[in-house]
Amino acid sequence: MSAPEPLAPLSRVAVPGRHGAPGAQALSISLPARDLVQLAARRGQEGELAAALGMTLPGPGASASANGRTAIWLQPGLWVVAAERGSEGALAATLAEAAGNLGAVIDQTHGRSTIRIEGARVRDMLAKGCRLDLHPKVFPVGRTATTQIAHIGCLLHHAGPDTFELTMFATFAQSFWEWATGAAAEFGYVVE
Repeated sequence: MSAPEPLAPLSRVAVPGRHGAPGAQALSISLPARDLVQLAARRGQEGELAAALGMTLPGPGASASANGRTAIWLQPGLWVVAAERGSEGALAATLAEAAGNLGAVIDQTHGRSTIRIEGARVRDMLAKGCRLDLHPKVFPVGRTATTQIAHIGCLLHHAGPDTFELTMFATFAQSFWEWATGAAAEFGYVVE
């Protein structure tokens, strides 16, 4: 018998449905099931590692998506690779096999939580706790930053038009959720 899937840190507080103020432009807040793998290149092996993996490893403040995977730059020689949740450890194993001696792979799936927020007022909502300028001309789709929002460190990824994904340590996810839902209440939000 296989072990059950562990409970997501937010499973008890993320109550599905409509919350906050009424209105037509409610934000959508969801908890996408993601595999998250940290990928580190050996010194001077970034290009060879990218070729071995068959994917682009972006530079500072950027992300690159292909074949259902998104690589997000964290610091020189270090990225997080995100993909839709698959079988336990499969993404990490696949990347480790392809990387060989060119890099190191660490599965971060159960140590991190991702919250996806989308809607026309998402920038107004995030501005309540984020000091970055999130205007699309300054922070376009694909842009990333490691920053603090409401005093909680997170990886901010502009995943699509009016869509942001925020990834933080799982131990801070509930505190971040409480801030995010409070900040979204004036616009109304739907938990999916």
